[in-house]
Amino acid sequence: MKEVVVENVMKEIRRSGDELVERIRLVHGKYWATRADLVKTILGLTSAIMVGTISFSGSLSGAGKEILTCPWILYISWFVFLISIGAGTVSLWHLYKLESLHAVFFNKTDGIEEKVLAIGTKGTEKELETEILKIVGNAIKEGISPATPSDKISHYSLFIQLCCFLIGLLSFMIFGVVQNV
Repeated sequence: MKEVVVENVMKEIRRSGDELVERIRLVHGKYWATRADLVKTILGLTSAIMVGTISFSGSLSGAGKEILTCPWILYISWFVFLISIGAGTVSLWHLYKLESLHAVFFNKTDGIEEKVLAIGTKGTEKELETEILKIVGNAIKEGISPATPSDKISHYSLFIQLCCFLIGLLSFMIFGVVQNV
């Protein structure tokens, strides 16, 4: 009969988890960091444009004009800028989730240890190894599984943010031209 030495198993599981997360960061980390920088830059620009145009909306009518011409264009640009800000926030939230993969796996180690303790004794070393690998495999799948959807959501949210920013900017420029015609 073979019995589990829990301390040795847990030390190896933690080491393997650390290595896995480091490999993920090595492959994707720079990409995620660049995406976060781009999202933050667009968020800052969008927010500044919105605050500036809202603050000075009274003086947007142009020289000699008492009313705004086609104010709905301005409202569309503000609305699209708001969507851009929302999409950027979603992207950052999912980037945060990607950066917390190590913590998620680490927080699962207590549950893994309970399951390893519950194995008890097995007839052969191979049976024992199979049980441990099954527990670890399930824990890794659960810990890493949010990565793919979060990466995709963050990517597409950035795309939406950029498109909305450009549409908002274009509509605001059209509004400016209409005001000065």
